[in-house]
Amino acid sequence: MGKKKKTSNKLNHAALLFCFLSLLILAACNTEPEIPPSANHFDQPGMIDLMELIDKRQTDQIIPYLSSKNSKLKALATKGCGSLQDSVLISPLTLVLIDSLPEIRRDAAFALGQIRNNAAFDALFEQLNKETDTRTKSEIWIALGKTASASDVDTLIKSVGNAPCNENAAWALYQLTLKNLLESNRVADNFFFLLDCPSPDARLAFAQFLARSINLDLSPFTNQLIERYEKEDTPETKIALAMAFRHCGNIHSNDLLRLISISGDERIQQNLLRAGWSTGALLPRDMVELLQNHHPLITYSC
Repeated sequence: MGKKKKTSNKLNHAALLFCFLSLLILAACNTEPEIPPSANHFDQPGMIDLMELIDKRQTDQIIPYLSSKNSKLKALATKGCGSLQDSVLISPLTLVLIDSLPEIRRDAAFALGQIRNNAAFDALFEQLNKETDTRTKSEIWIALGKTASASDVDTLIKSVGNAPCNENAAWALYQLTLKNLLESNRVADNFFFLLDCPSPDARLAFAQFLARSINLDLSPFTNQLIERYEKEDTPETKIALAMAFRHCGNIHSNDLLRLISISGDERIQQNLLRAGWSTGALLPRDMVELLQNHHPLITYSC
């Protein structure tokens, strides 16, 4: 009898111990793991001071940071130069263009583009031919367009021609037209091939260039533009090409009405309508006819 009681007590103790251990395990599983505090980027020595210098636009005191051996300080200083837009920064930033880190080179190209000074063009153009990072090369293209002068246009146009189907080259052209440096006949003669690129991004970029440029006259190339518009199968690019018809002063109302009637996209129809109205190709009687379609965007535009 005594042996049975002792055995029973041992079993009870074992059961209690098992339950206790099980509860500990469950508690441990339900406890959220401790997350180590993330490193604060601005805890680095000198970061706060540099931020204050950028905020106060203390260009002379920022320049030494552009040659810092601390990559974080150098990166922050380079980014800050993009907002300062001071021509004093051109020379030190051209040295940053050859940094070993692509993200720092990219920020340097952006900053030089923001300064919009022709003194940076040669350094940017030289780096364009050496650059291996795709995103940095894209930023250099845009910066070249921003910094080019009339004497650089031929060089830039030749380079765009040597970089077929490059959407970033199209944005460089766009910057030239904003400064009234690019004649419309050179656009068509040299770059209409971009609308035939297999890359949708390249076609979109060039279509946006045609649509958003201010000083282009595409009247001599209206038929070419209509042909490219009808071949295009990407809605976003088609919308941009429809907007580009605003630069075609000789576009005929019959062409626009036909394109509007066969388009199933109201956004495209709206931009075709606006192009026709801004060029004078569509008259009030055409508006009355279009109102019969009862498309909300068309009705609003009419």
